[in-house]
Amino acid sequence: MYRRSPSPDFSVASPLLLHSISDRLATAVTFFIWRAAQWFSSVDAESHFEASQHFLEDPNSFEKVPPPSIFAEATKSLSVVIPAYNEEDRLPVTLEDLIGYLSHRRDTQDANFTYEIIIVDDGSRDNTSGIAFDYVRKYSFEAVRVIRFSRNMGK
Repeated sequence: MYRRSPSPDFSVASPLLLHSISDRLATAVTFFIWRAAQWFSSVDAESHFEASQHFLEDPNSFEKVPPPSIFAEATKSLSVVIPAYNEEDRLPVTLEDLIGYLSHRRDTQDANFTYEIIIVDDGSRDNTSGIAFDYVRKYSFEAVRVIRFSRNMGK
């Protein structure tokens, strides 16, 4: 027959054990906060993001334009980001539908509504970026923008 062993008596050790655990936890949390504060104070986030190696490309002037900083004040009401990898067949339909909807919304609901569509070509091997640049030429650099990666970065 199975006999259950008696439970240890933690009534005396319990307060000491809990006090020790809470002290260690408080020390760990304090250390974590201190290290995080050091890291955030040493990182100049603005220059970190401005030094990005990615550019928006204007096919009309062939200029590489740095993307706006995430810290700058917003200049558009809506930004739509379209990740694209080998999407030359689907991209035109998507862009036509999206631009049609956004233009209709601006024209019927709010004249101050502004938007940008940012197509991120993730190293496509087909003509995805060529199609995207056709839409930049057709609708302007302010409405459609392209960021190209030279190789596929994945998800």
